[in-house]
Amino acid sequence: MTVLKQLESIAAQSGCLYSYLSLVFSADTRSTEAKQFLDKAMEALTEVENQLLLFDLELQGIEATKFSELRTAPELKNYQHYLDRIAQFRPHTLPKAVEQTHNQDSLTGRQAFSYLN
Repeated sequence: MTVLKQLESIAAQSGCLYSYLSLVFSADTRSTEAKQFLDKAMEALTEVENQLLLFDLELQGIEATKFSELRTAPELKNYQHYLDRIAQFRPHTLPKAVEQTHNQDSLTGRQAFSYLN
């Protein structure tokens, strides 16, 4: 439970950082300083996500009946959506190195494309 609270805190702080920097960049898309700062933050946040991805992969690797017990545990009710998402993607899990590469690719792929709009 403590780990899930820490993950929640990290996600909230990361989201605030990303949102703020995105707004700064959106206010002046010609600012190279704002763009460089956003790019550095995105790289750092991607590295954090890669580290946290290991936890998701460990959860996905838990035996099905034990994972089902986790999902229905009353003390984890606040994290039900997170655990359901983990369960949803269990059949589609790739090896750790591939998952991390996919996460890194999103930095230069889909997210980079969104700045063109």
